[in-house]
Amino acid sequence: MASDLAARQAHHLLVVDEDELLADEIATDLRETGWSATAADTPAAALLRLGETPHELLITRPGMPGTNGRPLMAEALRLDPDLRVIVHTTAEHVDEGIQALRAGAEDFLVAPWRPEQLEIAVERALEKRQLLMESRTSREELERLVEEKTRKLRLALQKVQGTFNATVESMVTAIEARDCETQNHCRRTREYSMLLGRQLGLEPRELRNLAWGALLHDVGKIGVADHILLKEGPLSPAEWDLMRKHPMIGYRLVAPISFLKSAASIVLHHHEKWDGTGYPYGK
Repeated sequence: MASDLAARQAHHLLVVDEDELLADEIATDLRETGWSATAADTPAAALLRLGETPHELLITRPGMPGTNGRPLMAEALRLDPDLRVIVHTTAEHVDEGIQALRAGAEDFLVAPWRPEQLEIAVERALEKRQLLMESRTSREELERLVEEKTRKLRLALQKVQGTFNATVESMVTAIEARDCETQNHCRRTREYSMLLGRQLGLEPRELRNLAWGALLHDVGKIGVADHILLKEGPLSPAEWDLMRKHPMIGYRLVAPISFLKSAASIVLHHHEKWDGTGYPYGK
């Protein structure tokens, strides 16, 4: 019971009515049930208090004028969108209460009401406010966690990408080291391909795939024996048959890597020619 009373006292409620006696009466009823409630008899005084001290609930009449040509409720909600509003009216003006609900009020009471009706309405309004704020806090925390996870994932991907780039570069260096006559051939091919790709207006994704394909186009030479790859002089027909297998060997090495799937097609077809000749599929 004491904890409930302390919880109620932590809430700040403001009652506003031009009828000062009525405002004081409502505020007194609220204080008797444990809430921290004050009264104001002018919109200017009410807005001043709302601006100085955060309040959770405003109790007023529907359509009560503010200070800038707008209803008091509209001005109060502009100051604090989290503020809950309860309006009270008479049976003859129930339609005003309904309009207030449409304008953002939480509830309305019809005079004469019993003290317990006011207590229930206040509890319900404050509970909804608490739920809304908890929901917002949870949503903001979730967004923060998602943002943090996304940042960590991006950093992890960048690290993986960096490791992957270094691995590919090392692979290309190993390929070129086997054939002294073609030092930096793969890298030059990449640069020339990128120049042509930009002139053709390729999209960034296409340029990236082109760069990988050009850099790795000779990776299949890993599977070509040194006595063929390093032979001085022309290759025999049988040796050419083995040499022509390097695009397919390269394709089989690269294609299983999802990141290089498009580049694998370049590796496979880099010796094909426009006239239908070339290899591995040309005649």
